[in-house]
Amino acid sequence: ELANFAKTKEVILIASYHNFEKTPDINTLRSIIASGFNAGAEMVKIATFVNQKNDVKRLQNLLLAEKRPLCVIGMGDKGTETRIKFPKMGSKLAYGFIDTPSAPGQFSVESLKEILVKF
Repeated sequence: ELANFAKTKEVILIASYHNFEKTPDINTLRSIIASGFNAGAEMVKIATFVNQKNDVKRLQNLLLAEKRPLCVIGMGDKGTETRIKFPKMGSKLAYGFIDTPSAPGQFSVESLKEILVKF
């Protein structure tokens, strides 16, 4: 119902999944993405907490394998690199804060802009 309403208003519907504790296994992430698109979203956002380097690799593989529009972000100190590298690899959105971070490892808008322009 929401997807149909968004289309009538020419608004892009983004299905968003956040996990502030861990990065789920690849099959769970793929299932989340499929559910978002099956519900009528035009883009799916996946933001998970990165506890180890393998989590970054899993998120990268997820981003590169999916042909539909995704935003993929790794949260936390170990996920910071995803906020810089993934937009250059096809992740459709990059988030920065104006006054206060809303997620662990988030850059300010000013810093993010400077970093992405140089990268």
